[in-house]
Amino acid sequence: MIEQIKTSITQPGFSYKRKKDVNHLISTIKKSLQIRSETITFSEAEALHLSLSKFVDIAQLITRLEEYDLSLIDYYANTEVPFSKGVTIAFRSSDQACVIRELARRIYATRNSLVHSKDGDKARYTPFKDERALVMEVPLLRFISEMVILSVSEIV
Repeated sequence: MIEQIKTSITQPGFSYKRKKDVNHLISTIKKSLQIRSETITFSEAEALHLSLSKFVDIAQLITRLEEYDLSLIDYYANTEVPFSKGVTIAFRSSDQACVIRELARRIYATRNSLVHSKDGDKARYTPFKDERALVMEVPLLRFISEMVILSVSEIV
């Protein structure tokens, strides 16, 4: 977050005197933070994005996915998650930040459709009907989870 703000305010076109620029900066901060019970916290989506950025090595994730099933990388690149509208992931992109963003969006959309499946108009998971689509997401979530766990674990 600090890096984002530093980058924004040091841009040649940024002026603290222009309301539009300051409003954009405030908007950026608001998107990343939430206020709950008088406590400021990161939004879940932002926390997921930061966790993926810190703990997931994209090259290693690609290797793990290919070892598991060679077709998965193409599947994630070409197939939106049907029940959640989770975005495709361009794993082969040289822009690693973009890959992380897409990963976070796909995971967050899928998570929300599972957890909030009773909410009105939102995309949601329907048991049995969407089972095959969900099964395709499991290897991605599994390998990411393992990477995070191994990154933060300590031998007791």
